[in-house]
Parts: sequence; structure tokens; C-alpha cells
Amino acid sequence: MMRRTVFTLVLLIFTAAPQARPRASGLGPRSVGCGSQACPRLWAGLQPGPYPVGFRSWLLRAQASEFRHGAQHLVQVSVWYPAAPGSGTPMTYRDYLLLKPTENSYAEPTEESRAAAIAELTKSLTDFGVSQRTALAIVDSPLYARLNAQTPMGTVRHPMVYIAEGNGQTAADQAILSEFLASHGYIVVTSPSVMRITGPLAADAQLGARAEEQADDIDRAASATGDSPNAVNIPVSVLGYDIGAAAALLYAMHHPTNALVLIDGAFDSPSKIEALKAAPMFDASVKLPPILSIHGEGNHSAATGFVRSLHSSELVEQSIGVKHPLFTTTGFAAAAFPDVAKATGASATVKRDVTATAGKALQFLDRIWMPTRPPG
Repeated sequence: MMRRTVFTLVLLIFTAAPQARPRASGLGPRSVGCGSQACPRLWAGLQPGPYPVGFRSWLLRAQASEFRHGAQHLVQVSVWYPAAPGSGTPMTYRDYLLLKPTENSYAEPTEESRAAAIAELTKSLTDFGVSQRTALAIVDSPLYARLNAQTPMGTVRHPMVYIAEGNGQTAADQAILSEFLASHGYIVVTSPSVMRITGPLAADAQLGARAEEQADDIDRAASATGDSPNAVNIPVSVLGYDIGAAAALLYAMHHPTNALVLIDGAFDSPSKIEALKAAPMFDASVKLPPILSIHGEGNHSAATGFVRSLHSSELVEQSIGVKHPLFTTTGFAAAAFPDVAKATGASATVKRDVTATAGKALQFLDRIWMPTRPPG
């Protein structure tokens, strides 16, 4: 794993606060509900774990020489983490959307860029028949994390999970899953899809090269966050969706990784699979950690064959009847708002399916981490 001179920055981000009471460091299935506050509507019935959740985001600059794949760029690192109770500012979904104007620039965002970030979502919804009222209700939906919440003082260290975003996506697209995992004791890290930063994916033949770019960003973001005294920085668990699953796979072939969760990965055609195998980072001889592979709707024979051909120590396969775009915050919105469900063609079981996906990911990660979790 690359190590970088980001330690001072990370110490500023994870500022300690007095801990109300000691917590055990063990993981395991546990839900305590939302306490005195209402559970977020966008959580669609998910139950949080015992930890309040904080959220921070910052930009990481790396030297040009460190970019082995793709053009040099800033990396926006977003982190959800177990937080001190009562600290931080309550967040809405709008806060995640407003990360977009700063994902590749230190400049203060203008009012126009902020408005454009919100309009990007609302227009995509209304163009598909969602009412403007519902679109704005989603934007202003209260969520579980609290901005800039402090971390508890103490010796508890939390395992780290990196979420590799889908094609062109950002922290907002896996915000619900990220908050959920953090509430159950994980430090969850993500950065924007490189397709937002260095250019779109123009053809299947580019998939391997673009996945290499994204794998490098996983390393940069995970290395920066792993220097926090609250984090178990090696190994890292990696969860990837869409092309993010390809990036997660390449990362795990070269860095200490103890679990891979591949959610409807971009392995659904022979051309994509061949492009990934052609990437120099792809090494079929590497023994991979346990893999949870979740497939959605459709014919997944190519993806199934590819994942089964990997040299992993364990493979768990799950099929969940969700359309590919709904393995994101859009799926939770469809579960919570009927006109989003109608516009996206979501099934009547969408609420069960999206919460099951999050639950299966948590159960898998807990099982992997339980035997190796360091004391306190």
C-alpha cells in the first residue's frame, strides 16, 4: 500500500472528543434503532448499529510521479466513521450532492456550481417522470451522518472499508450504504469515479485501463485514511459496484485486502472481461481474499463464469432481483418514494431487495473481521 505524507491532515480530520462510555471493539449483528431521532426515510427501513456516524471530506494531492495510470488529479476523499454522540451538524442528502463542485478543485464553489449540482439530480429524476416535489424532498431528506462529528477518545480501532464507485458516480451514490456500515463500526472511505475526473469511459476496450486508474485512487484514499489512529489500516476490505468492482479486484491483486464485495460488477460481457484481463495490473495467479459476489437482474452467465474463475479463498454468490442502477442511493429512493419506484421500473420488492443487499454486505464483512479484529 502506498504511504504518503498526509499524517498531519488526517490528524486534523479525526479530532478526538471525550467518549461518553467505553464500547467493545468486537463486531457482530446488532441493531439499536434510531433512538430519539426518526430513522431517515431514505434508509428505507435499514436499522443502524450502535455507533453515531460522522462524515468528513477533503482533497488529497499526489505528485505527478505517483500517477502510474491516467492523468494527475486531485482525489476527493470522503469518510464516514463511528463518532462521538451529539457532535457535528445534522446532514441532508443535499450535503452529499454539494461535494460535486469541489471534487477536483480547491476553489470555493460558486452559487451557480452549487445549483448545478442539485439540478443534475433533480433534472435526472423529473426527466423520468418523478415530480419536482419528490425530487426536492429527496434532496432535502435528513440522513444519519453528522458533518464534522468528532471521534471518541480511546483505544478502539475500527476496520476500514473502501467503496469503489460505479461509472461516473460520487459519494452521494453510495451514501446510504456508507452510513449504514459506519453505524455498525466501520470506517468507510470513498472517492469519486475517475470517469468524472479524467474523462468518460468511451468503450468497453477502455475498461481495464480505467479500472487501473480507479484502483490507484483506492490506494491513495485508503492510505491517507489509514494513517488515522482510529483505523485498522491493514488489511482493507473493498466493496465495488459496476466498474468499481473491477477496480476493487485490481486493487486486491496488489495490496493487503481481507474481503471483496462485488456488487453487480462490470463483468457482464466478454468484451469487458477481456479488457479487464488485458490490464497490466490483472494477475490471475494471485490468491484473492474471500469474495461476496452479488448479481442483480438479467443474464449473468458471463459475470458468474468470470468470478468463479478467480483464484479466491472463498466465493459466496448471491442473486438479488434488482435492476443495475438500483444498487445505489437511487434504489433506496425507489423504496422510499412511490413515484421514484414507478419511474425506475422498480419491483414491488425493491425495499426488501436494497436493504437485503446492505445487510448481506454487512454480514459478510462482520464474518471476515470477527476473528482478526485487534483488541480495543
